[in-house]
Amino acid sequence: MEFPIKHNVYTFTDYLKLEEGERVELIEGNLVAMSPSPSRIVSTFSLTQ
Repeated sequence: MEFPIKHNVYTFTDYLKLEEGERVELIEGNLVAMSPSPSRIVSTFSLTQ
């Protein structure tokens, strides 16, 4: 993943300039790529006493 803005410390303004759908977090001035969300799996649980 390549980020369009090239400098050492990113700001919230820089974060807002990213394309819609980019999965990144802004942590202490660094843009960190996030892993994709897990698929939703529905499980059935049986409750017994």
